[in-house]
Amino acid sequence: MYTYLNATRLNLYGEIKLLEPIYRKIGITGSRSIDFKVKREINIFISLLEPDRDVIVCGGARGIDKYVIEKCWERKVGVIIVRPKIEGSLVSENRTLLVGLYIEGVKIFKSSFLERNRIIVELSNMLVFFKGEAKSGSMSTAWWAIKTGKQVYINGAFSEEDRGYGGNKLLLKKGCQKADILYYQLEGSSQSV
Repeated sequence: MYTYLNATRLNLYGEIKLLEPIYRKIGITGSRSIDFKVKREINIFISLLEPDRDVIVCGGARGIDKYVIEKCWERKVGVIIVRPKIEGSLVSENRTLLVGLYIEGVKIFKSSFLERNRIIVELSNMLVFFKGEAKSGSMSTAWWAIKTGKQVYINGAFSEEDRGYGGNKLLLKKGCQKADILYYQLEGSSQSV
C-alpha cells in the first residue's frame, strides 16, 4: 500500500523500489492510435534512456503506452504502469511496478481514468506527450502536468496534414517544449556517466 498525494491509498504489485527517488521518472502519454512517425520517435526516446537511472510511468493502454512498455522491457528500462485496478497479469517482466486504485473485482468508473492520469503525473518528474487530440485523456494528463508545474515535452515530428496531433499542436502553441530538447538532455547525461 502506498499513499498518494491526495491521500488515496494505492495498491502496488511488482518492483516497489522503482518508486525510490534515485530514479528519474518520465511520464508518457499518447493516443491509442499509433503510426510509424510516433514509433520512430518512441524508438529514439527509449534508446536514450539509462536502465539504471530512468523509469517510465504510463497508463498501460493499447497504442502508445503498450508500445513504450514493450520497448522498455526490451532495453531493461523500469516501467511503472498505473491502472484503475490491479491486474497482476500485466506484470510479466522484471523491472515493472503495477499501481492500481482498486483491486480486481471492484467496479471502476470513467472518473477512475482521470484519477489514473493524475497519478501518472504525480509519480513523474516530467511528461512526454507523444500524440493526442486536443480533447482527449492524454490532454487531461498534459494539462494536469502543466497545472502542477511539471515540464511537458511534445513530440514535434508531425506535419500539418497529419491527423490525430491536435493536442500536440495546441501544447506547442501554449509554450511547451519539443521533445528534441529532452532527447539532447538525455543524450548528454548518458555520455557524462
